[in-house]
Amino acid sequence: MLFETEHLHLSFRDSDGCLVSVKNKDTGRVYVEDSSSWISFVFDEGTSDIWDSRPNAETARTISAVGHPATFEKDGDTLVIRHTVKDGCANVVFVERINFTEDGKRIVSELTVENNSEKGVLVNVTYPDVTGVKGGDDSLYFPIMDGSDFKKAFLSPEEGSDFTTENKIQFRSTIGDNDIYTEDVIVMNYPVPLAATCFAVHNEKEHFYMAHHDKDHAYKQLGFEKVGRMFIRNWPFLAPGSSSTLEPFCLGVGDGDWHKAADVYNAWKKTCPKVGPGRTEAGKNVSGMAIYQCVSYPEYLHLKYTEDAPGKTVLAPADMSCRCLNSDGIGTDFDTFGKAAIRARDNAGSNLVLFIGWHVGGLDAYYPDYEPVEALGGREGLRKAIEEVHAAGMKAIFYVNVHIADRVSKWFTQPGYNSDRIGIDCAIKKPDGDVWVERYPGTSRQYFVAQCPMAKEWTKAAVEAMRTVMELGADGIYFDELMTMPAYLCYDRSHGHATPATAFHEGYKHFFAEVYDMIKQYRPDDYICGCEGVGDAYDAYIDIMCMHWWRKWGNPKFSYGRPEVLRYIMGRPMLGMQASGECGDNMAGYAFTMFDPLLEHPYVYPTSKRYHALYDAYPQVYRDGKFMDVVGLAGIPDTVRKGIMLAEDRDSAIIHLYNTSYNAITFTAAVDNAELGLPAGLKAYDAETGNEISLAVTLEGKEKKAILLK
Repeated sequence: MLFETEHLHLSFRDSDGCLVSVKNKDTGRVYVEDSSSWISFVFDEGTSDIWDSRPNAETARTISAVGHPATFEKDGDTLVIRHTVKDGCANVVFVERINFTEDGKRIVSELTVENNSEKGVLVNVTYPDVTGVKGGDDSLYFPIMDGSDFKKAFLSPEEGSDFTTENKIQFRSTIGDNDIYTEDVIVMNYPVPLAATCFAVHNEKEHFYMAHHDKDHAYKQLGFEKVGRMFIRNWPFLAPGSSSTLEPFCLGVGDGDWHKAADVYNAWKKTCPKVGPGRTEAGKNVSGMAIYQCVSYPEYLHLKYTEDAPGKTVLAPADMSCRCLNSDGIGTDFDTFGKAAIRARDNAGSNLVLFIGWHVGGLDAYYPDYEPVEALGGREGLRKAIEEVHAAGMKAIFYVNVHIADRVSKWFTQPGYNSDRIGIDCAIKKPDGDVWVERYPGTSRQYFVAQCPMAKEWTKAAVEAMRTVMELGADGIYFDELMTMPAYLCYDRSHGHATPATAFHEGYKHFFAEVYDMIKQYRPDDYICGCEGVGDAYDAYIDIMCMHWWRKWGNPKFSYGRPEVLRYIMGRPMLGMQASGECGDNMAGYAFTMFDPLLEHPYVYPTSKRYHALYDAYPQVYRDGKFMDVVGLAGIPDTVRKGIMLAEDRDSAIIHLYNTSYNAITFTAAVDNAELGLPAGLKAYDAETGNEISLAVTLEGKEKKAILLK
């Protein structure tokens, strides 16, 4: 069966309806050959209760649509393919409704799944499953890894080495005692950055596009296999007699590299319904953030709340007494929150401070109790500390972990509604009812239990923890482990989520509704909320996404990532580096060329104050403009990192350059104004001095430069 336009040719096998070819008719390139595993599913025939089913049960099987009959029909411009799969107890129907996009270069496919079996649960569906992706005569590249051939993009650097459990994606989910799948494949689970679902395999001239256009951000897995395979796995958990229509995916071809593919994804995002409060003006005005710990891992005291707070003291039980440190890590002279804010302001030009470990026990202890430290002045002492931060002209947000609970916290050990501990009742459950324990070596409380975001008592506890600082004057909250954490299926039906797979995307809708109801009681519209991780699943709820934009995708052997892919698709700055708070010269330069505010180490500042000043000088670019990465730039050597950002009304732009070499380099940059939508005849200026310059540039070793075009 052929389905084609003047630009795109798709071929489906007549016998079973599986896609076998995708061809760009404009260039003649065949991107996909013999995609025989187009649809497959896991069927657990040992139960009809979704809460008892699981993909790795002895009674579960993976069944492919290959070899099972399919029918084709046309409904106007829509191609309808109906697959009927009968295999043992399984009687499943898949109905694909496929349409071309208006430009004829992509298809949009919507899949309805019907479990017509008398017994058995359809656990998950892998669709689309595109195998046989070819590079043609010249290599195609996957944008997550810089310069990596698609088939090698996710291999470890050692030639021919296999993916091991340790090297798989950091969001890989496990169920029971075993991995969901033991395929030689890399899998990402929700909540990965949805920007990463834009699978753009490309060269400089054209791209193959596959993206899940999922406005509900449902739990899913994204798969990459080294033989040239990409797949999306959804988890509908369908009992007998039930059906589900999955959110559509888009597949096709286009001109240009991954930037053009990302433009397709971004255009779709604009059609999604608006949810959540959106970014605040206060959030847009963040030019840089510094992180300070009050008490860390809870042996060390770093900051007092205020000057009149006690110095040497026991802050918690005797086994957690604190050793005194000053800002250099020695001695007994304490900084205060106010002094820390002034240092961040004066040394780095930051206007926001994140305080972590502000509570009893410090970072990674006693979650979700979050009580201010009495020995440092308690609640009133913390209130005064926040006032001193504000007096310095700075804003302060406070850390709260929204994923794990400490097994020795007061909250966790309270009597529950189903057990003797509320922390067990609210925990994410494995199929056998056990909980997920997470460890953080180096802390005195090494064991934490992952909590279900749909569990009402957990949400209540987290919201009350945030209320503690909001009512004392805080400017907002930093949600730790919102994205950069393992996402699990939750088999506790008492939490109220519809299936084991909906705990997160259902749960966080309820969670954030309560969070912002509380926050707006204290700050109706000028709050700032940040989170760990980068992803558009929470775009409507987060002002600044922090840390880990370098993303190694869970493989510690990957030394280079492509954060500009996320930056381009997200369309907003991302605070952070490869590790929390670290900001060396190369990372600072990388962030600079992506127009990202810098995350400052509390005591080791790069020379970044001058660059933060740019955010205040050109708000129409830095705060309201559009990041274009390297689009429209030419003539710049590879040893010079570059980026360009357009003003909101596209009447001006700023180029950032960073010479990664220690040697001086001279070149003449070229800007394609037409491609960028800029007016012709713009002049170049040094963005910091305002002096007119030319685009014949000399950069000294490690020099960073900002050029204004207007």
